[in-house]
Amino acid sequence: MKSDKASVRRSAGRLVALLTTTAIATALAAVSGAPAAQAAGRPTDFAFTSFAYGTKVKAASGELRSGRTAPSWIGCTRQAGRTKTNQVLAVDAPNNNPLIRLGAITSASHTFKHKKQGIAAGTESTSTVANVVLGLQDSQVPTPSLTITGLTTTARAWATTDGQLHAATDSGVLDINLVVPPTGTPLDEPLQQLLDLVNGQVAPTLDQVVDLLQQNSGAIEIPGLGRLELGASRTGVGARQAVAMALSLRVTLYGQDQTPGTADDSSLKIGRSYARILADMPYAVMGGSGWAADADLVGGTAHIGDIVPKQLPCQGTGGQVKSKALAAVDIPGVQLGALQGRAFGDVNQLGEVTAWTEGSVAHVALGSGDTALTIDGIVGRVNLATNRHGGLVKRDTEGTIPGMLTFQGQSYTLPLGSAPELPPELGALISIQTGITDQSDARGLKVTALRITLLSGTAAGTVINLGNAKASVRES
Repeated sequence: MKSDKASVRRSAGRLVALLTTTAIATALAAVSGAPAAQAAGRPTDFAFTSFAYGTKVKAASGELRSGRTAPSWIGCTRQAGRTKTNQVLAVDAPNNNPLIRLGAITSASHTFKHKKQGIAAGTESTSTVANVVLGLQDSQVPTPSLTITGLTTTARAWATTDGQLHAATDSGVLDINLVVPPTGTPLDEPLQQLLDLVNGQVAPTLDQVVDLLQQNSGAIEIPGLGRLELGASRTGVGARQAVAMALSLRVTLYGQDQTPGTADDSSLKIGRSYARILADMPYAVMGGSGWAADADLVGGTAHIGDIVPKQLPCQGTGGQVKSKALAAVDIPGVQLGALQGRAFGDVNQLGEVTAWTEGSVAHVALGSGDTALTIDGIVGRVNLATNRHGGLVKRDTEGTIPGMLTFQGQSYTLPLGSAPELPPELGALISIQTGITDQSDARGLKVTALRITLLSGTAAGTVINLGNAKASVRES
């Protein structure tokens, strides 16, 4: 028995088994096996939302080091037969973290109806991660290495023709390899148990590995690398909606210093999927979100996804303002403070819709000394309203504010929709665009209050979008 290498093999193994009845298992088989219906005919009386992505990295400090890889998204639709897919090849995967090497990542989301199989309508999302290698590569000092191959994560939510709602998740992995170089000191008992389990004469099931993690408070530490943790799979079925969400695995990485609890620690999520079906939806659906910021780093080498997004649900918010906030976050070269996303949506008794979304950043700081500058009070907002027949009667960005810029003691009110006049020394540091709108969706609108492009320093080429909002109202 080898103690320095472990592998787990199980084709399409499950992390969590959630189907407990024969009826649901039969329905799930029909959902998985039948081809997606074509988008045609009248909208269903259900609303669907689903998404999937491969990985996401977040630093211990709260900084997002990599946004969602290969995200696929279907948001707020009543139409069956819609499909969204996305793929990131290994050569295009984010490579800004020396401890993470990614292979190809594919995600797919679709809506369907298969009445012959007893499925009135449903939605499904699947994330497939071909390969993840964790650990310092090309290091002169041998370090632990964890390789995960063929990880698939699926979430489904559907309604059967008898009116019942269902939800399920499923995760599988083809191979897990763990290499722990000998150190001359005994291994901790949980890690030794893991090595003994996966190096046995008979290949263990993935459920056995999961059981071992559960016996150790959901995680096993791998010194010099990080902590392997259980993901999370949850389903909820109510009178009107069914929701399924799954995260296959989570790994806390200890960074290049290989020491837990230090500034270079990061959390890696692997395999994320979500599916939701909402019944009794014979009217128009809302959609969109407000988020504080996103960024493309150093000429597009990596993308930081939506920061503190607040979604506008398909059915609205019942006339209440929903919000999500974050005190601070760092993007390379820029510090952001007091970030918030907000959303509002309401349908009155006449069927008229009023909706808005908003993203804001209260404070932005970059540079130092004579090149230090701040921008305060950034807000991006989209407002929509319809009449009782569903026709748009309002679509604007009223309430959008690019903010106030301060540089070397001088303040500049940034004009909406035009480039501000900046002193030459400031123009050498950044370029600015304000009030960037996208009206390509005839039933919606998108705005970015302020876009900053860094022109100097190690982060030159980074593009940051601040104060973002999008919203739509559509029949299907």
